Amino acid sequence: MMMLSLIKSNLIGVTHDRAACLSGKENGFVKLLTNEIQQKILGLPDPCHSMDLIIKQSLITLPESIKKFISDVHNYFISPQRKKNKGLYKKKIITLL
Repeated sequence: MMMLSLIKSNLIGVTHDRAACLSGKENGFVKLLTNEIQQKILGLPDPCHSMDLIIKQSLITLPESIKKFISDVHNYFISPQRKKNKGLYKKKIITLL
């Protein structure tokens, strides 16, 4: 119990995914915790998660041809064949030098 008290007294911020249960103005976790420990806590939305949500939402509005192009580019860079060829290109360059 003393450890929990020590953690609470040193807490200055909480990062979260913008869910209402965490960031709600009345009953969100950050607000309830602020009330309990009687000090201001910074509720910081996770920027990576926020960016992911923005990108997913923006992709919905794109035409199918653009979505396919993006998918093809992504698949090219993660393909095992490309990774295999990458090693061959390095060997060819070294041979030329």
